[in-house]
Amino acid sequence: MKPKEGDDRPFFWLFENVVFMSGHDKSDICRFLECNPILIDAVKVSPAHRARYFWGNLPGMNRPLATAMDDKVGLQDCLERGRMAMFEKVRTITTKSNSIRQGKMGPLPVTMNGKEDYLWCTEMEQ
Repeated sequence: MKPKEGDDRPFFWLFENVVFMSGHDKSDICRFLECNPILIDAVKVSPAHRARYFWGNLPGMNRPLATAMDDKVGLQDCLERGRMAMFEKVRTITTKSNSIRQGKMGPLPVTMNGKEDYLWCTEMEQ
């Protein structure tokens, strides 16, 4: 990846992909991008696990992640009033309906009025 011929401006790029890929695919990506990835899991700055590889040349991208004072890093921080988190962190939430369960047939992550409940859309968006 290179800037246009004669362009003096810095050329920054970032490529992201899942951690759970074959070693062959990861090697191919590293070879084509001519660098190794860093691994970042959103669990450090949010209530959900979401491990990803990032390749790029952004300044500072190899620094450790630091949370801000107002980051909602625990599940309870993201819930509506009257709802209780059963876990501090949840697994990656995908388009598959069972991804909200904490394990294949595990419990739902929230209780409301003494019963297990799904995360609401407004809570997932937090």
